[in-house]
This record gives sequence, structure tokens and C-alpha cells, in this order.
Amino acid sequence: MQLAASERLRRLVAGWLASDWDELTAVCGLRIPTSFRRDIRHGKQLLQQFVGQLPAETWFSFAGLIAAIQQADPDFLRPDGNFESWSITDRSGRPLNGFQHWNEVEGQLIDAVVGESLRWLGIIDIGLASDRPDSFRLTARGRAVLQNQALPPDPPAERLVLLPNFEVVVPPNCSLYGRFQISRIAEQISSNETVLFRLTRRSVHAAFGRGIGAAELVSFLEDQTGRELPQNIAATLREWSAEYGRVRLRRVALLEADDATTLERIRRDKRVRLPDVEQIGSHAWAVPDGEVTALAERVRLAGYGLAGDIIEPKPGLSERDLATILTALEFYTEAGAVLGLENDVSASLRRRVVRLLPERIANRAFRLSAEAIAQLRAQLAEHRREGQNE
Repeated sequence: MQLAASERLRRLVAGWLASDWDELTAVCGLRIPTSFRRDIRHGKQLLQQFVGQLPAETWFSFAGLIAAIQQADPDFLRPDGNFESWSITDRSGRPLNGFQHWNEVEGQLIDAVVGESLRWLGIIDIGLASDRPDSFRLTARGRAVLQNQALPPDPPAERLVLLPNFEVVVPPNCSLYGRFQISRIAEQISSNETVLFRLTRRSVHAAFGRGIGAAELVSFLEDQTGRELPQNIAATLREWSAEYGRVRLRRVALLEADDATTLERIRRDKRVRLPDVEQIGSHAWAVPDGEVTALAERVRLAGYGLAGDIIEPKPGLSERDLATILTALEFYTEAGAVLGLENDVSASLRRRVVRLLPERIANRAFRLSAEAIAQLRAQLAEHRREGQNE
């Protein structure tokens, strides 16, 4: 979101072209056998080339574009010219094989790519007739992106305005980054062309819960407003920051015994392999969520007569899924540092995922991430050497 608008648009278009998003099935509702292999990206690439050659800021009808492509390159979607082999049907199951159904397949695809995907991407504007898309025009910025031409720099983004009453004015031309981040730390109170937010104790505490630190919050506000915080707001934010975390609510599993001696025997018993626990009084320990099931089994096997209900955490994801998420989070964080990119993965998020996993699985995720980072560093070094040799 901190990239220039033109660079964001280039990346969005490149991502769309490289994706397997299939307008024929997702937008047009046609049905094609899943066993049939076809190049989804090929048709999109050709269509964006067709549209990219049109003059900018000139209105064209969808019907005219479809007719022009049918005359110039009717085989753009099926280069082999075979209109019988795809076994396409419409929503009702009616067969659409044969060139006679070109408008119902290729024509629908053109309409969906231009009228939906390129419009969503900001490449074209559309005109309506009877509340239905009827015409379109390629924007100057869209044409430059499709033709890989240089774009003029973005106009300076308007700054946020922080008022002494804790309200934040978000002007229409505010940066996307500023608009997104203020929504994470303040409550929206109006949604006109100029949006209004307000910093509240609840919204700031919620931001702290997402892993946004007090220093980060202040730095963001000063950077986006271009000035130091008003003294009353700075003092109140310090007060809210000091309040946060004084009271905590968490779920724990307790390993309890009638006497402290039994707990000490369990601690020393090598068969139990006690994980890190937190002592709660003299007769109970708090056990990490991710260790509960395995620890219960080891205590039973060691013959301690474990009794009681074991309430297992239900994170909604399997240990394998959580391990994959942890590996990805660690890699994303480290890769951002290697590449000099910012990332918004908070330390608190990573800690929460770690607490849901047994220590051995968490350690494996850390190891896999470290190995992937090592490979990334090696590939970057090789790329730099190749660039120096050219």
C-alpha cells in the first residue's frame, strides 16, 4: 500500500495475468470438464493486448469490440481452431460446442474480462445503458500499464488531520496506507467523501491487542499528519498504553495434585518430560495449550493415576496447518528483513501461534523457515554475481 499507484496497478495486472482466475467459469458460469487441460492465461494475455492497442479516453461499445476480435482473431482462445473438443455447457447443461456458439463462449469471455476484470483492476471505465454495462473506455493510466510505458509520478498524498478532540480527518486523496492504518487504531464515525475517525480508549487498546506498539502508533500519527501530536493526545495515549495489560484473561490447562511433593516427583520424572509450566500456587501448574494432550498421555503412562476432564484447545486448525502457518510467518518476517521490505506480522501474533503448538513442532517450523531463508540468501547472492558478470 505504500507503493506508487502506478506500481500497484502494474503488480495487480501482472498478478491477474499470471493467475488461474477463470472468467469463463467464475463470471460467465460456463462448465468445462475439470479433466480438460487448457491454458487459462493465454486468452487473458491476448485480450489485454487487444485492449491495450485502443486509444485512451475513447468510448467503444462492448458489441463492437467483440465483433472486431471475432473478425481479426477468432481463434484467440483456442489457437488450434478446434471448437468441438472442449465439451462446454452453459448453466443449464446446454452444449456450446462449435463455432456457431462463438459469441456465447469467446464473446462472453471478452465481455467478462473487459467489463469485469479490467474494470476491477482500474484499467477501464464503463458506461451504462439501462443500468447495464454498454460501453467502455481505456484510461490513460491503464493504456500505459498495458503497454508497459512510463507513468507520471503520483500527486502528493494529502495528510491526515488530527484534531485536539481526538478526531482524525481522512481526506479523499489520503494514501491507501494511511487510510488502512487509521482504520486499525481508530473508530470510523462518518463516511462522506472526507472520512472521519476518532481515537478512543477501546480502539487504541484493540490496536495494542493486534500487536501495534504505542511507539509505532505515535510514529504513524506523526508521520501521516506531518507534525507532533497535540500534548493532550500524547498524554492520553501514554495513559491508555500504561493501562493496557494490567488485567489479563487467558485460557489455561491446570495440572493439579493434592500435595506439592507429587508435583515435584512429576517434574523430576524423565518419563513425563515436563514442558515449561507456570506455577499457580503450591499445588498446580499452568500447562501450555499445545502440550496438554501429549503431557496427559505421558503422565498416565508414568502411572500417576491422572484423573479429571482434559479440555483440549480447539484452534480450528490442525497441528500441521498451524506449523505451516508458523513457518510462513517466520519466513515472511525474515524475508522482509533480507529484502528491505516492511511487514506487518506482529510478534504477538507469532507468539500466539507458537503457544498452540508442541515445542518440538514449533522448533521444526523455525528450522524449516531458517533453511528457506538460507536458500533465499544464496539465490540473491547468485543473482548479484550474475549481474556483475554481465
